[in-house]
Amino acid sequence: LQAFDWGIVSLDKASQIDLMLVAVIAFENISGGMGTAAFVALLMSLCSHRYTATHYALLSAFAAVGRIYVSPVSGVLSESIGWPAFFLFSVIIAAPGVAAVWMMRATVRRLVAAAD
Repeated sequence: LQAFDWGIVSLDKASQIDLMLVAVIAFENISGGMGTAAFVALLMSLCSHRYTATHYALLSAFAAVGRIYVSPVSGVLSESIGWPAFFLFSVIIAAPGVAAVWMMRATVRRLVAAAD
């Protein structure tokens, strides 16, 4: 969840205190797990009961496209602009997606209600 990379951006300087690093990593992992659980629940709710396996496979494959094609570019980008700027860039790039999900929440609720 790139929208929560602010903690990593704040750790751009090395320090003797590892507690902040542990807290940032813990928050990142917890929020990532919550996001994954919510995403799987969303995919399952969008699947038709008649074709659940096929719909889930197609939706999860479509969701993986970004991870597969963006990952190689992210390594090159982080190397060229540096880690703090890369994490700040990822926060900025994630903001429209977070806003779109927030604006589409009523539509998703209607789809879930129609699927039931």
